[in-house]
Amino acid sequence: MVKNQCQRRNLTIVEKLRLACLHEETIARKAKENLSRVGRGESVDDKVDTILEISKLAGVGRTTTAKFKAVMKSGLTVIIQQMLKGNLSIASADLHVRKYLKKNFSIEVKTDVKEETKTGTESEQI
Repeated sequence: MVKNQCQRRNLTIVEKLRLACLHEETIARKAKENLSRVGRGESVDDKVDTILEISKLAGVGRTTTAKFKAVMKSGLTVIIQQMLKGNLSIASADLHVRKYLKKNFSIEVKTDVKEETKTGTESEQI
């Protein structure tokens, strides 16, 4: 039934991806079975890429699906709500999330590096 809903023309890309993501557990389970088969030395005929399968269901590109999943996984509720309402496109929401994470990540890295250099110079002085 979800597959039929994704084919409706009046759904936005975000709505199609939300519907297609309902199948993610089933697709991931199949991918995990394939990994365990390969681990046992068996050959696998059909390789499963979870993001690619979701994008096929929704009828969108793999990159768009990956960006959608990244935004949803980020947990930034303001950006997610704007994207779901249609005020932000998936690409611009992903850009906002990346900028936010880069800004916060770079601050943490700088403070860690300063602490390491202080401890390194203190040990040299002793």
